Amino acid sequence: DAGNTNVDIVANNAAARTTLSAATGIGVANGLETTIGNLVATNSGTAGNITIAETDALVIRNAAQTNAGASAGNIDITAVGAVTVEAVGTGGTGVTIDGLAASTGTITLAATGNGNSLGVAHNVTSKAGDITLRGGDNVSFTAAGTVASTTGNVAVVGNYLAGDAVGAITLTDGATINAGSGTITMTAPDDITLSGLSTTNATTSAVSVTSTAGGILDAGNT
Repeated sequence: DAGNTNVDIVANNAAARTTLSAATGIGVANGLETTIGNLVATNSGTAGNITIAETDALVIRNAAQTNAGASAGNIDITAVGAVTVEAVGTGGTGVTIDGLAASTGTITLAATGNGNSLGVAHNVTSKAGDITLRGGDNVSFTAAGTVASTTGNVAVVGNYLAGDAVGAITLTDGATINAGSGTITMTAPDDITLSGLSTTNATTSAVSVTSTAGGILDAGNT
């Protein structure tokens, strides 16, 4: 990114896809400001973050740290609009930290502000790094939405950076969050609907689910 006064990439027509491929990171020192519709972003090195600041809604087809060794690059994608991790049926391949279990890269996906929600319809997978998922309104997971880490903590937050008190978390029956030996924390003002949470963590904070003004519900029995 050359600076913060202009948007770096504008490509938001209905069929437009932006593909970014690097070896030492994307938006490393200063995140790329974008106005795009569909994103593929990969980094092949052992270091270098992927950092995207989107000005409106965004579909993430793929975002990945692809090095096969022990890597340290993070993935941080934030939008002032809705964010969707694209489903496999329309070409999505998920958001992943690949490589060895010692890879420390974190994943942060955020749809910020009133009325903007995060939808997860594919894999979001790290190794030793934390996973943080935030929606200005809701965070929802389809049955194909899976979140997994090896040792990293997983946090899901509704009503993130919003000026109202609206925000639910919904895991459709079949969706899963597996934090490995990490913790799972979920917080929202409205209902939190659960399916498939698991961790081997043995601490008093292994799983924490808090709805400040709603209920905690079962998504189903399958």
